[in-house]
Amino acid sequence: MFLPWQSFGRIPKYLERYRQDRAAAEAKWEAERAEERERWERMRLSDQERGEILSGLRANWSEAQHQYQRLSLLTDTLPKKLRREQLEAQLDVLEKYVALIERHPVIVVADDPYKNY
Repeated sequence: MFLPWQSFGRIPKYLERYRQDRAAAEAKWEAERAEERERWERMRLSDQERGEILSGLRANWSEAQHQYQRLSLLTDTLPKKLRREQLEAQLDVLEKYVALIERHPVIVVADDPYKNY
């Protein structure tokens, strides 16, 4: 059998190197994606932790509500007025946090809240 040159019909070396480089880049990308998924799973709050936080917030709200109800109806002095306003603000914040956690079933805890993930 006559061949025009010795490497006739074989894959060129530059294509083999390209295929190897591409396979290595793809493996690296897959490893990075797996690491990213694992990091997200570590950052995700479990249902048990979420429930504990929610029950703690509700307990704090209940205590603040109890203190608020024990205040006198007449706020004739500045300290009474300031205490009432402080408790109302605290109740508002606790209600917002409870609503936020109840609304979102998946919560991710980030080390740096300003970093885009």
